[in-house]
Amino acid sequence: MPTKNNSSRPQSKSASKPARKPFAWYLVLMPLFVALFSLLYFEKGEIIALNSGCGWDGVTYKNVVWSLQWNKSSAELQERGRLRIDPYRAQRIAPSVAVYGEMQAAKFLYQQIVPMFDKLPAWLEWSYQQYPIPLWFFRWFAKDANSSQQSVALNIDSFVAGYFVFHNAFMLLGTALLWALIARNLALGAVARWLGFTALFVNVAVMKMSFYYPTLTDTSALFIGTLTLYAYLARHQWLVLIAAAIGFFTFPTAFYIAMLLFIIPKTASNQAASNQSASNQAVTDTTNGIPQRTARLIAATTTALMLLLSVYFVLIAGTRFPEVEPVITVLLPLTMPLFLAQWFFTVESVLLVLPLERLKNVVQSAALKGSVLRLGIALVFWGGLMFWKRMIQDETLSAPMNTDLFLGGSLACAVSKPLLTIVAAAVYFGPMVLFATVYFRPFLRTALRLGLGLFAVISVFVLLATMMTETRQLINVLPFVVVVIACMLNTITVKPWAVALLSAMSLVGSKIWLTMNFPEMQQQAANIANGSFTTFPLQWYFMNHGPWMSMSAYLVQAALVLVVSGVLWRVFADVAKE
Repeated sequence: MPTKNNSSRPQSKSASKPARKPFAWYLVLMPLFVALFSLLYFEKGEIIALNSGCGWDGVTYKNVVWSLQWNKSSAELQERGRLRIDPYRAQRIAPSVAVYGEMQAAKFLYQQIVPMFDKLPAWLEWSYQQYPIPLWFFRWFAKDANSSQQSVALNIDSFVAGYFVFHNAFMLLGTALLWALIARNLALGAVARWLGFTALFVNVAVMKMSFYYPTLTDTSALFIGTLTLYAYLARHQWLVLIAAAIGFFTFPTAFYIAMLLFIIPKTASNQAASNQSASNQAVTDTTNGIPQRTARLIAATTTALMLLLSVYFVLIAGTRFPEVEPVITVLLPLTMPLFLAQWFFTVESVLLVLPLERLKNVVQSAALKGSVLRLGIALVFWGGLMFWKRMIQDETLSAPMNTDLFLGGSLACAVSKPLLTIVAAAVYFGPMVLFATVYFRPFLRTALRLGLGLFAVISVFVLLATMMTETRQLINVLPFVVVVIACMLNTITVKPWAVALLSAMSLVGSKIWLTMNFPEMQQQAANIANGSFTTFPLQWYFMNHGPWMSMSAYLVQAALVLVVSGVLWRVFADVAKE
């Protein structure tokens, strides 16, 4: 009896559906690890013992919350809470507005929950004007000046600083979830996924500063940067615009990074290349069109310009950031050539990887019209946001940063110590970022495979990182660096002991174990005229920030960076062969 041909039989509905992906548990585990760490820090960590936990710039951001919350409650608070903000800090007020909103939500929940109990449980006993305060809050802001714990009076300042701590915890949870989504979308393997997580979170910038100095906008900027990266890779242009709008009032560069990705979106061809790279398949890029001789000529020209700028700002104008160590002139014959060589190599490498042919194809195709249209939208968007900014800022207040100070101060610090920009980046963002330095050109090629827009962001980042020693100002670009490193790791075999070693080095480098507070910190930090920033014990904090890193702290940390770089070179030698 002949068998029936089942090929013509219509398939069942269930058979026609694509195979369902298994649930990715790291979507839960990564935010969970961040939540557990946050709880551990609340119990064992510290907060900056300066201006009631608000630090230096954080006083301004605390005042923004004041102006929204308490400006009508009394004459004293009305005067103290009057919103006066300079043009520079006016672009960093979004986290303060978010904190105000979170405080209102906490008060609303408190008012709804309290009537449910005849006797309040311990976790609801403490509140300030019906804003709930957890018990650990009183350990951080102890009233007892003789206590062995930190002695910061409980007042409105420290109360607002505490809510900034909560806000940063929310930002880190969101960043962890976004990273997990990015790893899933790129089909990263377990090693690349978790080492990327380590690179993003296990460092001074996140594990220490997010809660130690909570009133800064850096943690919010990290979240905005990760959101922008996710929106770009997922090709959600509307989400890029939302990230740009929030970023405009969170971190000065966040808006421009998002707009660059909006103007140069990820195309379907770029998406395919990204998926190939992330799934450990070889990708050959033949679009690099700048000859080496031309690249070297351009790099030499820009290097000569940097030399002239350095001589002017460092030796003639004497531009400096406040409270940094003076440039040691006798070291300039060593530090200046190293800085210029670093700049030359960076520019040359970017130009050699630059996809000139692909750019020509874009110009000659219909895609150019779309880019021009998006550029017009970006300019209109920028104009509207600038108008809002001018409505907020106080023109009579001087900004703490301008172009001359930024450029001159950055160049002065870059040549003050040998290759300080690399040391500062590794100290603040962790040893994993050295992966991008040790394997710089493979790093650039991998960035290109993830899309022209992302390559443009990385190119801007590496040029800025070559001259900027205050690495925290680049924290919103850290997710872009990490995703490229993760994709590089995804193409090689990494042994378990190497993963453990990198994780251990990152944990030690995070300085989570280091106590930065000390008695009389308030008084010493307030007296900035005597050079206390570059002397211990205040140097325990400032040695993590390149411009204020003392020579002794630099020598120790530079030696460690050199050792870590050697370890990375030996462990991941296969990357150079890709």
